[in-house]
Amino acid sequence: MLRGADFGKESPGWLAVALERIVEDVEIHWLKVIDTPVVLAGDDESDFAPPDFTQDPPSRIGVAVPVGFGGQVEGHDPAVAWGLLLWVMVPGDREGETLQNVWLRYEIGADHAAESLRIVLQAPDIQF
Repeated sequence: MLRGADFGKESPGWLAVALERIVEDVEIHWLKVIDTPVVLAGDDESDFAPPDFTQDPPSRIGVAVPVGFGGQVEGHDPAVAWGLLLWVMVPGDREGETLQNVWLRYEIGADHAAESLRIVLQAPDIQF
């Protein structure tokens, strides 16, 4: 089983980590990107925009990937689901510290990708 808390050599992947917040002991069978990902970056909430890779890296960056996936919880039938897989990287409290977080916004489509990404870039500890 893929478990969100197990970060050993066999990392469970972003989707399994995000799903662990919704349901425990999820086994992911397949994953498909179903629409164009959105990438936003910036140093504060007023300037989150697609990154300019010719400039210095911003302090905050994130990606929202519309995905479909098949999975199964032990003892239940396999299921197909979809949503936005969100990942952000932001500065931590200590000098040089970088924090990352990942979520699955279940049944939220690509039309809400930029809005959802701005929310988590501003509040990377948010729980959906």
